Amino acid sequence: MMLRRGALLGAIALVVAACGGGDAGGCPAIADDAVALVQDVIDEVDAMSLDELATLGEGDLLGDFEAQAQDLEQRAEDADCSDEELGTLLQERAGQLSATTEFGQIFVDLIASGSFFQQQ
Repeated sequence: MMLRRGALLGAIALVVAACGGGDAGGCPAIADDAVALVQDVIDEVDAMSLDELATLGEGDLLGDFEAQAQDLEQRAEDADCSDEELGTLLQERAGQLSATTEFGQIFVDLIASGSFFQQQ
């Protein structure tokens, strides 16, 4: 099960790393959109059965979220948002995230503690 947890953490890392991008709302708006995307990933994980989680391949989770993550990455780059700034903004917004399973809660806890960004 540790391997699957690693795959899930890798998936969320890809989503958060993609937030590392300019629009009218600047970095805070990008962070808001990133939190919404992370919540979508958490919801996806929470909806999976233990059997589904056990057979989850590393690329399986991000399939639908990859294009959105790439858009966030481009926006963050265009807005000159640093990874540190976005990490802080996401950590401030972690209270908006919720999970119904232990696996989803791992993501919430990592983002809330700021330790997720230190692993990058």
